[in-house]
Amino acid sequence: KLHGRREIYDAEVPRGVLVLTMGLDTQDNRLEYEVVGWDRDEQSWGISRGVIPGRADAPGVWEEVDALMERQWKLKNGSALRVMAAFIDSGGHFTQDIYRETAKRYRAGRKIFAIKGEGGEGKEYVRIMKKDTGPYQSPKFIIGVDSGKEAIMNATGLDKVGARYMHFPRDYKAGYDMEFFRGLISEKMVIHRRAGQAVTAWEKTYERNEPLDCRNYA
Repeated sequence: KLHGRREIYDAEVPRGVLVLTMGLDTQDNRLEYEVVGWDRDEQSWGISRGVIPGRADAPGVWEEVDALMERQWKLKNGSALRVMAAFIDSGGHFTQDIYRETAKRYRAGRKIFAIKGEGGEGKEYVRIMKKDTGPYQSPKFIIGVDSGKEAIMNATGLDKVGARYMHFPRDYKAGYDMEFFRGLISEKMVIHRRAGQAVTAWEKTYERNEPLDCRNYA
């Protein structure tokens, strides 16, 4: 249904978008990303999603991240927006590399921040990590990923344009193919009983959940 309602945008950045953000998911051999446009009511527009091949400790990978941060995304009136802030997953095997590269860019005035996801019911969606005493100092954030997933799944069910409604482009070059949508809705909330208590958890229904993670970080 989401794939079928993709739209023809009037420009790279369609009317209604006020800011752009970017979420990046870190895998062993690539980064995946999504650039998302937002209005003040959390209505969203998918702008571009794709893959940067290579390990997160490779300089060439970060050159491509920089290019996405510096790119001017065009509006119909000829003006342009840049990504206001980007958030990259620092879990996995490249934590220190991501801390180093994001700190370097933060010192240069670029707003790209390392994040760690934290599962669990009732977690605050976004909070800053405790004071950083390591060698790569810049703001880092904890993302309550389950809260984010719940918000995203609720938004995918909205069919009336307005607050929190999700728009997606029809242009194939933007990267919103059927695989993206399978990944976006790749998890579901289930309820388990533990020690007589109902406990919620998110479980995969499709293996490739990177589109969901990228949207969560964005």
